[in-house]
Amino acid sequence: MIKAIVFDFDEMILIEGDYFSNYIIKKHNLSKEIKTFFTNEFPLCRTGILDTKDALSPYLTRCGYINGYEDFMEEWRKFGTIDEDLFSIIEATKKKGIICVLATNNESYRMSYFIKKYNLKEHFDKLFLSYEIGFLKPQKEFLEKMLKELSVPKEAILFCDDKQSFIDAAKEFGLKTHLYTNKEELKRTLEQESFSNKEKDNS
Repeated sequence: MIKAIVFDFDEMILIEGDYFSNYIIKKHNLSKEIKTFFTNEFPLCRTGILDTKDALSPYLTRCGYINGYEDFMEEWRKFGTIDEDLFSIIEATKKKGIICVLATNNESYRMSYFIKKYNLKEHFDKLFLSYEIGFLKPQKEFLEKMLKELSVPKEAILFCDDKQSFIDAAKEFGLKTHLYTNKEELKRTLEQESFSNKEKDNS
């Protein structure tokens, strides 16, 4: 019986379609050195080890971004589109008594903006944020923290993500999984799980 569903943020709720680094390089004709930040320092920003402003600012100067850190972050926050239809799916799922949580790898400044702007604390029963946990999804430590706070069995958690490697890790950990490709497939999975729940309730 499914008691909790874990939703991803990037490419599930926030649809970007391409890497922000590719977009910003092309728009401002920047040096590709900016990609080094996203490869080296950004993972440490996402786990709260480094402060994004301190880690990113030197790259902006070297790469030719003349507008400064705040403008860069503003462009980053505006990159992509929120799929608000997902919020309707989440609300409908919560009404069935299923816990809905968000699990995401993000740095604090950008994610804090989205939490406030889109009322994510209202949409989700719980937020699992890599920069607060100190580990990246799907590291075992991240999943164990999530499992402990949800207080439900592994087999009662449906883990949704668009990355196959994350799905594989979650499955190995013992969670039920759904590889997210589109909303219709997600709806079908949720309907199947809801039907399964009803069957078990009536048995």
